[in-house]
Amino acid sequence: MRLAIGGFLHESHSFAPRATTYDDFVNPGGWVGLISGAGMIDAIRGTSVPAAGALQIAEEAGATVVPLSWTFANPAGPVQDTAFERISALICAGLSNAMDQGALDGVYLDLHGAMVVDSYGDGEGELLRRVRAIIGATPLTISLDPHANVSKRMVDMVDAIAPFRTYPHVDMPAAGARAMTLLLERIARGKPWGRAFRQIDFWIPITSQCTQMPPMAPVFDVRAELAKAAGVRELAFCFGFPYADFADCGASVAVYGENDAVAAAVADKMVAEINAREVTFALDVVPGREAVAEAIRLSNSARKPVVIADTQDNPGGGGHGDTTGLLRELIAQGAQGVVVGLINDAESAAQCHQAGE
Repeated sequence: MRLAIGGFLHESHSFAPRATTYDDFVNPGGWVGLISGAGMIDAIRGTSVPAAGALQIAEEAGATVVPLSWTFANPAGPVQDTAFERISALICAGLSNAMDQGALDGVYLDLHGAMVVDSYGDGEGELLRRVRAIIGATPLTISLDPHANVSKRMVDMVDAIAPFRTYPHVDMPAAGARAMTLLLERIARGKPWGRAFRQIDFWIPITSQCTQMPPMAPVFDVRAELAKAAGVRELAFCFGFPYADFADCGASVAVYGENDAVAAAVADKMVAEINAREVTFALDVVPGREAVAEAIRLSNSARKPVVIADTQDNPGGGGHGDTTGLLRELIAQGAQGVVVGLINDAESAAQCHQAGE
């Protein structure tokens, strides 16, 4: 059994001023850079990326793994056309070359799901269109970040999707393993699953998406209960990435079951559960002045550090990490024993080093 594995991941913030370049994928800082061919397998094996989990399942199944290309760039502005075209061409060429050497039994791709490209709002949808044009009816599954803005085009192009189920993300290899398991099952069954796809009518704020607490934790409890009760193969819920500005931005549900009717019934129940909780996602965001005052008050009796976060400038979502509003308030209110996690300001850092402070 020959299985192709590749990956192309980016979370694009449409309003971030810095574009994402080809070099950002080649030198991502702290991650595996763009890599193709045989070296890709050793580069991702045992890491925390979804493709590592997929690779493990494929190898345990005794499959011959055909490495394509894998790459990641840190969240930033939209991906430049030149970067998208070069990397997509690598993946597509890898598939074409692999098929010239013999039939592929399946393809797995490690994607994010919220990639915006200069010329394509739905970056993954365009990539998958090109991939499907090459592989024809060959089974294809993908793993996604739950911040994926899943489009109908994406769903139509693949046999199944498997997103992470945690935010903060701690189950990335597990998602890749599920996607590969789905691929193996799809190959064995010889036909596609029934499917249903639904998009939610409202955006879910990033600040309401943590799966370790309400309001999001109960949604994932319901997800698990519905999937188990109906016996569907996958109930994929992605809460979306609101800062990727294109028509399909938002939360979605994709269900894979024995037939379309079963999948549709489960999808409709899941959507109803999410809609019933809409008001719970509207959490209050505290202004900086109030947040600092409350943190100081709590710290007077707290047994652990009090943490406050500038969520609108999150570098993990494409922000620059250089706003100083909370720092200004901490100084103005005389906060003591404070550690500021990170301010991305090379010029100010250089001045501090020059001053010896």
